[in-house]
Amino acid sequence: MGGFESVITKLNDKATFAIPVGISQLGTPVIDNVIFPAGKFQDLDGNIITYPELKLDDARININRSKKIVKSSINGQDGEVKEYITLNDYVISINGSINSILSFPSGKWQAFSKLERVPERVRVLSKFLNSIFSIDYVVIESFDAGQEGSINDYPLSILMVSDFAIDFSKFG
Repeated sequence: MGGFESVITKLNDKATFAIPVGISQLGTPVIDNVIFPAGKFQDLDGNIITYPELKLDDARININRSKKIVKSSINGQDGEVKEYITLNDYVISINGSINSILSFPSGKWQAFSKLERVPERVRVLSKFLNSIFSIDYVVIESFDAGQEGSINDYPLSILMVSDFAIDFSKFG
């Protein structure tokens, strides 16, 4: 066993990160990427809008999650009483770039432009998000893009929150 097979064999008995998912435009192995599959949604005018797949090979993911805790003070007592309510949604930031091999990546920018306008949750594919955190859907809250890259590589940051299906029938 050598090379990338020995990097990480298994994590939580779910995700195998040792096998590259592909090769980058620079010819280096991609251990994980972020893919937003093609989809469609209905706009406010009733039109069906489709958006193509967007694949980010150089994405770096940061994830955060906090708990919802109600704190109550008791007169004359030091400290507070804490009541755990629930876990909040995951807050996910993706930092990477939109790029192409030799020219301006207009197709990828057009794909992202449609994706960021989706007014509902979107599917996300990533070993890190899917296998470790069981996050399959996200809502894109905001993004930051710039032109400070080269002619074929532009930085992109996306801020998202996880979206899990809620079974309201459990609440009577």
